[in-house]
Amino acid sequence: MSTESEFHIYRHPEKKGEMLPRQDNPDEMIDLPKEGLQQAQQEFADLAKRVEKIPGAVILVYTSIVPRAVEAGYIASEELRVMAEQLPNSKIFSLEKEGSLEKISQQVDKKTDKVVIVEPIVDLVFGDRDLKDDEVKTLFAKYNVKTADEFIAKWLDNKEMQAEFEDKIGTTPLGAASEMRAWIGNKFHEVQKLFPGRPMVVAGIGHSGNLDAAFLGLRSKSVIGEELEKIGGSIKTMEKATLIVDQDGKGSVEYRKQKSDIRL
Repeated sequence: MSTESEFHIYRHPEKKGEMLPRQDNPDEMIDLPKEGLQQAQQEFADLAKRVEKIPGAVILVYTSIVPRAVEAGYIASEELRVMAEQLPNSKIFSLEKEGSLEKISQQVDKKTDKVVIVEPIVDLVFGDRDLKDDEVKTLFAKYNVKTADEFIAKWLDNKEMQAEFEDKIGTTPLGAASEMRAWIGNKFHEVQKLFPGRPMVVAGIGHSGNLDAAFLGLRSKSVIGEELEKIGGSIKTMEKATLIVDQDGKGSVEYRKQKSDIRL
């Protein structure tokens, strides 16, 4: 059994475009446009194919509280559920129904292959609020920027901007970097304790800004605008960083084909 755990941390899918009604409730719109749905379905179908080859994996999906991220989380969970249903000896659980990972771990034995948690879990490390379009326009005008890349690069360097923005998104660049590293380490050690000898696979879905800062920190780079510009600017929709970690918490983080060592 492979003992390497994987964390796949994504920015949410495209949020602008043609909105579609839900098939089971036509009066309610899906929280992603058609293009965003297609992005998520393709990306998470690819993830499911990858996870299928990892024996014994404990598989979880985490998202921000923002509806478009949660919607993407349900797509990820569904792709992973369908994959697990086709495999012998895999078990599918609802954390909401079971109450805790500890209770789920008590129902898993050596004969169990994959362990899939079927609903996305909201965790504030991926974002606890959303900026409205008019708020974004106001901030762009105030700080004399025209694009999200410019805005985030300036946010990484400007203390005044960080203080104002902290009230709006709940963190600072250094805070986002340290919180993500701590969260990954805590989840890794929690699952190791509850499911000894099993690798975990996490899909996490968050937002630009927070993830830009977090990825710089995970790669042991200074959390500043210059470093963001060196790697091509802010994270794009459904772009991701991947962490591969062994049982000792040592491994690597890969983002935009650049790989750095990491220890949790």
